[in-house]
Amino acid sequence: MSCWDWLPPEIQDHILKFRESQALIEKRESQASQKMCDEILSYSVLKDLWSHGHLRLRPLRTKGESGYKCEYVKIYGERKHPCGEKSTFFLGLGYPQAYNYVSDLKIRQMFGVPPEVVILSRASFR
Repeated sequence: MSCWDWLPPEIQDHILKFRESQALIEKRESQASQKMCDEILSYSVLKDLWSHGHLRLRPLRTKGESGYKCEYVKIYGERKHPCGEKSTFFLGLGYPQAYNYVSDLKIRQMFGVPPEVVILSRASFR
């Protein structure tokens, strides 16, 4: 006979419910840390693709049933020109759109088109 069998049934139930709630908390924390790791990796890949300067992220918060939550991230890229001026470009709403936009810029730059022309021409068709 083990020590568990000596415990009264109400304490056994309490211990089992406590362990179940602890497992749910650990699962939520694990999902949050995984999401944060994915966010860091996405930012790193986009930063390497952009390679012109800083990236700024602005969370776009929406009000849902349980309050405000961040569903999208607006991503802006900053570029410093040789003359010393800085310009800011809207890269996309979320990482997939920003990846496509920046890789499209890289392809166009290989053919000698400045990024300002590319961004203005794409923005005019939206």
